[in-house]
Amino acid sequence: MAGVSIAPRGESAAREEQVVYSFTGDGRLGWSVRFVGMPLRLGGSGVVDVAGTCVLQVDFTGMTAAESADDGADVGTRSAPLNATEIVEVLIFPPRTGVDQSFIGVRSKDVNVVIEQEPDPARLTISFDS
Repeated sequence: MAGVSIAPRGESAAREEQVVYSFTGDGRLGWSVRFVGMPLRLGGSGVVDVAGTCVLQVDFTGMTAAESADDGADVGTRSAPLNATEIVEVLIFPPRTGVDQSFIGVRSKDVNVVIEQEPDPARLTISFDS
C-alpha cells in the first residue's frame, strides 16, 4: 500500500468524507470491506480497540513482497481526522500473512458508505455520508 489519506467533509471534491487507499506497482489486488461487530486482527492477537459507534474493516490481499514485508510488528498507526463528522479514526496495521488490514471507526449507525475502485491511479475510495 502506497498510502492512505483522509478527507473530511469540505476538503474533497465530494460532499462526503472519504478514506482513500492508494497503491503502486502492478498485479492484482483483492479487497474486502465490511462492518464488523468485533474488530479482530488476523493471527489471533485479540480484539482491536477502535473508537466509534460502528467499525468498518478493510482487508487487502495480493500485495507483493516489496510492499508487504511481514516484520512481525503488530502496532497499528492511528489517524484521527480534524473536522470530520462521520470518521472518528482510521487504524492501519502492518501486513500479516499477506493481508494488509485497517479499521475505520464511524460515529453514526446510519451512515451511507460508497466504495469506488479506480485503476489509474490505483486506489480504493470509501466515502461516508450521513
